[in-house]
Amino acid sequence: STEKKYDIVSVNAIAPRFSPTLYTKEFFEMSRERMRDKGVMAIWLPTYSVSKDAYRSIFRSFADVFPSLFLFYVNHSHYLLIGSAKPIDFDLDAIREGLKEPSVAQSLKEVGLDDPIDLLSTIFMTPRGFESWLKDAEANTDQNPIAEFDLEEQPGMPFNPDLMNDSIKHFSNVTRYMSGNTIDFTVLQQKSNQLRRWMSAELDFFINVDNPSRGMNRMIQALRTGPQNHFLLALLASFGQTEIDRPYFRNFDEKYRDVLLHVLGKNPQFVHAHYYLASILTKLNQVETAYKHRNIIFQARSDDWMYAFSLGLDLLNLNQVEEARKLYTELTRFSVGGEWGHFGLGLMALDDKNQNEARKQFQKALELN
Repeated sequence: STEKKYDIVSVNAIAPRFSPTLYTKEFFEMSRERMRDKGVMAIWLPTYSVSKDAYRSIFRSFADVFPSLFLFYVNHSHYLLIGSAKPIDFDLDAIREGLKEPSVAQSLKEVGLDDPIDLLSTIFMTPRGFESWLKDAEANTDQNPIAEFDLEEQPGMPFNPDLMNDSIKHFSNVTRYMSGNTIDFTVLQQKSNQLRRWMSAELDFFINVDNPSRGMNRMIQALRTGPQNHFLLALLASFGQTEIDRPYFRNFDEKYRDVLLHVLGKNPQFVHAHYYLASILTKLNQVETAYKHRNIIFQARSDDWMYAFSLGLDLLNLNQVEEARKLYTELTRFSVGGEWGHFGLGLMALDDKNQNEARKQFQKALELN
């Protein structure tokens, strides 16, 4: 153990039901004892695996220890919860100064959050919102482990829709907790409203499974209403990637391509958008352009097996067989994902009608996996 005090305690835990002791009041109290007077605790919070009331019990426990608490929207399946025993003041001028640190700016730019207003607009619940939401909530404690033995209302969903619905009802933006000389409250309010509409559209998308087009149209409309919002554009870029093979998405192929082109036009450093764009371009039979974008992200992430494997498929589509073989052979040497190199070589052997070689490569892939 240590008596050292910290400015920040950060917890990157898995879902509450699978790491229950990291979401109890006692754990939060232990963390506070190791924090300086104005220290901040931050929790990466998956939004699935337990019920809405279990989440309320977690927030109640956190609020009892850290009454100045704020909830950031990451995506529908993850939130970021921060809190302090002392009032948190979001000093916009200080945040701007912090964003001058190159590594911080680069990391946030990749997800469209390098502008302080964009960053703060992702806060969707404040002490005021929590106060009304948690009035009758029980605390999650060692003696009353509500989250540990709880079950979500709708198993199999990528998030808890009841939790999101309550989050929207108690939505509260951060304006009253900000300071600084250069605050544009109008833009912040507009972007907060955009986020609220986006969350409502996502909820619609997942609940109304028979009509996903409606929710998708509402998400796009949320982007079109209000100022440019690079964070929500980045969310749509990543969200569409999971949907492009579903039949309904044919109506959105070109819209999705245009969104990605717009994202990259404004933020070329959002490297994942190149990967998403390559996927939709491949679907639209624009193989050569897809390869160019896939190669951009591979150059930026040359140690990532997923991008290497996908680039090999593009090379095969372009009939650059030897280049693909060279790439997959190199991929077999990766410490993580090397089995996909053997899998790619196995696919190539099948194309060559070489059953023995294909069987050998697939067997190696299975052994590594």
